[in-house]
Amino acid sequence: MLQLIRQHQFIAGIAALWLYSAAVGSLDAPDASSGKFYRWFYRFAKTIAGDLTLAFGKYLPPAAKAAVIAFFCLALTFAPIVGCSQQQKVNVAQEIVNWTPALTSAVNTAGSLVQSLDPPAAVVVMPTLVAIDALSPQLVAAAKTYLANPNQTSVQLLQALIVQLQNNTNTALLNAAKITNPDSQRKAMTAINGISTIVNSLLALIESVSSKQQVAAMSRDVTVHLAQVRSLLDRESMQLAANRISADLRLNRPVSVDQYFALQAQAGF
Repeated sequence: MLQLIRQHQFIAGIAALWLYSAAVGSLDAPDASSGKFYRWFYRFAKTIAGDLTLAFGKYLPPAAKAAVIAFFCLALTFAPIVGCSQQQKVNVAQEIVNWTPALTSAVNTAGSLVQSLDPPAAVVVMPTLVAIDALSPQLVAAAKTYLANPNQTSVQLLQALIVQLQNNTNTALLNAAKITNPDSQRKAMTAINGISTIVNSLLALIESVSSKQQVAAMSRDVTVHLAQVRSLLDRESMQLAANRISADLRLNRPVSVDQYFALQAQAGF
């Protein structure tokens, strides 16, 4: 590579290094199923990419050295991150879509359960469930749109809808806690928690493809915080959901419920 740069046009070296960095960036990170050779090759390719960037600086005029080294540091550092990030966005988008049938089912189940409540209890939870029922198909459609075209417009629509769903679900939990009939309260809590677990899962997934600024903007629209309903949530169902997401996205380990609450509190939810 260095000989090529010395003997040919400088742009040829830039192009060659860029192609190499792109090739290295497209490599999938090794996992538990990867063979020894691939793990060695992956580390070797990454090391060479870094060494070329450093060595290349020795053959540049002083005036150009700082700018070009900065350029290649950015290229070799961010090329693999951008690739993984884009693939992660696709994976997360698919995971969001995969959760939407469960959301629809949970909303329908809650609607049926309300009919079995005593009239005073039904009146308490009905308004928020109606709002959730209206938002659910909108989020399903937005999730499919985001999967097909994961751009800023589609993700912003998802962000707005999930915050509205979160607000309504948390409000529904607080309202259900006010029901005086024990049997009706239990039924209402069970039905709403079925929705809440999925909404919290979707919130985490959407946050993972949002920037810090976007998450901060989302949190400003929160009207009922998770801390207010924490004691009312079904922790076991939430952990099972976290386990599923971890398995689907091949994460190292699932986030615990306590970690989730801590992260959401920090984010303003």
